[in-house]
Amino acid sequence: MRLVSIAEPTADNRGEDCMQDQHWQRGALAPFLVGVALSACSTGSSNPIHDAVANTPNGAVASGGAGAGGGTAATSLAVGVDPVQRMKRREVINTLRQLLSDPSLLLTDTYPDDAAGSESGFVLAANNVSTVDVREFRILAEAVAAKATQNLTKLTGCHTVDDACLAVFVKNFGRRAYRRPLADAEVADFIVLHSAALAAGDSPGEAVAVVLESFLQSPHFMIKFELTEQPPASDGGVLALTTYQLASRLAFFLGGSAPDDELNSAVDAGQLAVPADIEREAQRLLAEESRASDMLADFSLGWLELGRLTGLRKDLTLYPNWTEQTNDDLRRALGLFVSDIVLRGDGTLRSLLTSTQAFANERLAPLYGQTLSGDSLVKVDLDPTRRIGLLMQAPFLATTAAEAGSLPPRRGARIYKHLFCGELGAPPMVIPPLPPADLTLKTTRQRFEGQHSQQACAKGCHNLIDPMGFPFESFAGGGDYRTQDNGEAVNTAGSVTTPGGTTIAYRDGVEFVGTLAKLPEVHACYAAHWYRYALGRRETEPERPNLADLASQFSANDTHVKRLLVSIATSRAFRFRSLVEGETP
Repeated sequence: MRLVSIAEPTADNRGEDCMQDQHWQRGALAPFLVGVALSACSTGSSNPIHDAVANTPNGAVASGGAGAGGGTAATSLAVGVDPVQRMKRREVINTLRQLLSDPSLLLTDTYPDDAAGSESGFVLAANNVSTVDVREFRILAEAVAAKATQNLTKLTGCHTVDDACLAVFVKNFGRRAYRRPLADAEVADFIVLHSAALAAGDSPGEAVAVVLESFLQSPHFMIKFELTEQPPASDGGVLALTTYQLASRLAFFLGGSAPDDELNSAVDAGQLAVPADIEREAQRLLAEESRASDMLADFSLGWLELGRLTGLRKDLTLYPNWTEQTNDDLRRALGLFVSDIVLRGDGTLRSLLTSTQAFANERLAPLYGQTLSGDSLVKVDLDPTRRIGLLMQAPFLATTAAEAGSLPPRRGARIYKHLFCGELGAPPMVIPPLPPADLTLKTTRQRFEGQHSQQACAKGCHNLIDPMGFPFESFAGGGDYRTQDNGEAVNTAGSVTTPGGTTIAYRDGVEFVGTLAKLPEVHACYAAHWYRYALGRRETEPERPNLADLASQFSANDTHVKRLLVSIATSRAFRFRSLVEGETP
């Protein structure tokens, strides 16, 4: 484990650490973030997914027990280190809206971006926080606090904010902001800070704003999972999360926000003590459509690596009406489709991969050969002989294409890595350009096949990924259907060997994707991505039996997504963590 300082004191920010020194300085408010250490724990990078698929006919997943969190005799008791993570942009805004009952609340444009390429495979907030970032946290806190304190009575519940009333507000607000009860000393510190602000000449509203600013810059607010100061409970050599930590983990996993009042009440009443309690709360969170839809969209964008939907560019001679609004339409259409299947349909991965419906408006409809009017995204029927499922919809196809045409290696790499969890090495430093079309190599597929047959990179990479991209050659750069490429008939037939050793022969993309939907290897990979999303890290080697068990349950449950999420939330890996360096139970 390595420790990363979130913001070491410097000449620029040393004076901002006011709460640590228990004094207040207007214009240089302490972010509480100075000197806080985050653990960026390194975990194994080996691929456990194929070990979750037994060497049986059709690659059947090794058998596992039924029921949420249930296991087999082979299930490991091992769990991973709980990574300390700062809230992502999405989680910050969701939490602030919830804390202040203000759904219109927006982040400033300068708020730090999330980090790409995280160890989990999903976008996470960077744990290396610069002095500039700390200043942006302060700017956000000041703006939010100024807006929230425009109506002090509504915010605090007090007509006059004296020490007694402030203490009640600090306890209640702090319980929700810190995701745990505040210690008496913490409450006293906020009262001292409020008094100091008044003594310095601040108005009652400004003084309460100072309190809010301190809350919103504290690591107890910004950091999702805290190490326990008290000796934690040990079970089999690993540590059980406290019920407060567990509630926080559950809420951020399934809702992208801090625990709501109902979950906080359950924790305070001792009703988050056993897996059945967690299952009840998980089911409740998943039943809240707005929150669950946001979570599903966030996962799906990360799972398929579709971050390029922001700023995606297309050849304007071929797609003259393509703008950033088109990209936003694609992003929203993906979220609507996934939510429609998981929350209102049969809820299965199988249907996500094989549905014959999509969402479109007047800008997206031409990509599906249809005509619509208006901005609203509505459900449309697809031609099942041409395309099925989210892999053959415009959001995935446009993101994984070139500006003008298709790009089989990119599409194939996404399938290889994100549907099969195959591992690919780093690409070469210099990638030669694709040869231009000529009399013998006209189509994109022909040119890739011709070039890679002459290169050493074919054996280690392109012979793995290109055949997984060729089934999608019926789709051009925007995801629109085509039968010809550069005047030649497209060729979508071929065969591939999966990382787990299964050979798939296909005539076209529809047949290829239909086969993917049935493969336990794909089911296991999808379950692994949710596991990583929930925990914010990759699985470690000792956890392979746990992941195999989850994959087995997922396949046995007809790839029902919500059941998978409940199984993860009630699993031992979700409820326990390993010791960090220097920690003793």
